[in-house]
Amino acid sequence: MGKLILLLFSIFFLFQSATANDSTLHLTTFKTLSGNFNNIEIDNLGNIYLVTTSNQIIKLNDKYDSVASFNDTKHFGNISLIDVSNPLKILVYYKDFSTIVVLDRFFNVINTVDLRKKNLSEVNIIASSYDNNIWLFDEVAYKLKKIDDFGTVLQETVDLRMLFDFDKYVPMSYLKDIDRKLFLYNQQLGLIVLDYYGALKNKYSIPGLSSTHFHQQEFIGVDAKKNISTYDLKLLKTNKLKTNIKTSYFTKLIYSSSRLYALTTNSLIIYTIQN
Repeated sequence: MGKLILLLFSIFFLFQSATANDSTLHLTTFKTLSGNFNNIEIDNLGNIYLVTTSNQIIKLNDKYDSVASFNDTKHFGNISLIDVSNPLKILVYYKDFSTIVVLDRFFNVINTVDLRKKNLSEVNIIASSYDNNIWLFDEVAYKLKKIDDFGTVLQETVDLRMLFDFDKYVPMSYLKDIDRKLFLYNQQLGLIVLDYYGALKNKYSIPGLSSTHFHQQEFIGVDAKKNISTYDLKLLKTNKLKTNIKTSYFTKLIYSSSRLYALTTNSLIIYTIQN
């Protein structure tokens, strides 16, 4: 037990002892797209997915041309999140109705999964799994569960409260399946890495981030002051990114090595990055 506590203690402070650097991003406006957007995602092919405030999804190719749209705005209310990890199978989640709509790359509906029929009514986050199924976090059982397209539970972890000493309810805000590892993020706990059975692999003490996403091997987020930070999970290197523009009015940021995608209340601004 003593060795286990020591291991968890060491993991908890991984990034507190990591190398930290400051860099300045010189941003030049490349393109501005007007519209009322509340979310953006980018797949591994460079396609951009914009969710409008009227719950329409617009897909742009890497040349910023509109190539598809999803306009079914009447059945399930507000779109909570979309997962574009698999560009051939887009997941659209409506939390208020506990419903997942599965789309193909042309935005045709493949299937609709009503989680309430499977007694999964408290789900905040979902994600594509490597084997073309769906991961979700059951907030009631406090377990990660993998389901198929019919909502059947194929696999689940242990109750994660067994791993952490929670003094109050802690919801999860981000979930990703990468290289057969599960990455969970919470603004209080930081980034948690689990295997498929719920065993803790790593825990990175990087709390308080929004706009969380991965780019290559880096975990990226934005702090309360809208400063961008990147975390190299292999090298344990932290990079604080300053910019030559004001970022406080952005509602979401997605960072890549050559572009910064910034949502405002009435536009998407794409910046070219010069380090």
